[in-house]
Amino acid sequence: MSDTTVSEMHPTSQSELIECYEEPICTPGSIQPHGVLLVLKESDLTIIQTSANTDTVIGIQPHDLLGNTLDLIVDSLQIDYLRDCLAYENVQDVSPCALTLEVRGKVQAFEGSIHRVDGVLVLELEPASPEDTSFSSVYRRVRQSVGRFQNILGLKKLCRLAARELQVLTGFDRVMIYSFDPEWNG
Repeated sequence: MSDTTVSEMHPTSQSELIECYEEPICTPGSIQPHGVLLVLKESDLTIIQTSANTDTVIGIQPHDLLGNTLDLIVDSLQIDYLRDCLAYENVQDVSPCALTLEVRGKVQAFEGSIHRVDGVLVLELEPASPEDTSFSSVYRRVRQSVGRFQNILGLKKLCRLAARELQVLTGFDRVMIYSFDPEWNG
């Protein structure tokens, strides 16, 4: 079972404010263990870096991906789609995008998120959720979560429940809730 962190912060000193400001919300260059990260040269979509877990997630060793173009793992129609996405100035506007890969002989759906960083493309791939993600299904799960908040007394209990519910809804390993001080500092 993964842990949920609830943090109430009421910084009082300048050093605590600086520490809070500098704390990363997410870690650049990291990915959830169920996904993979590929760094691509934009001009020809050559894979120049990978996360270490590509064998586990997509069935290909990292060293077998390096130096190859993305068409090693996705078909030409998907390559054309990605190139169309790259025409956007802010490529993140088209994320997430649906991609399919053949993993150990089976076609598997993935959600891809692509963005530019320091002159290269970063493509994050996560297996698409097999569960029902229709509007009615998601709405029902959110409504159930919100309904649990109605009888909670106390801010700490509410924050713990909110973090736990958000963790269930998103599938994240950890969820942290910050509280703002009276001057709206985090």
